Amino acid sequence: MFLIAVGSVEIVVILLMFSILWALGRYARNTRIGFGGGVLLGIFFTPMIAFIILSMLKSQRSTRFQ
Repeated sequence: MFLIAVGSVEIVVILLMFSILWALGRYARNTRIGFGGGVLLGIFFTPMIAFIILSMLKSQRSTRFQ
């Protein structure tokens, strides 16, 4: 049986990544792709690139309806 030793630093990093992905999903909930799409975008790309993509999507949506 394999045991994986996870230290406190790894737990902090994992919790930080989950909180960043949650914040990214909350930011994306008012865009075309929604909460889940924002989280998936943050998983497949880095969260910083996903934030840039979402900010472009959000600005396109706000200028289209005005």
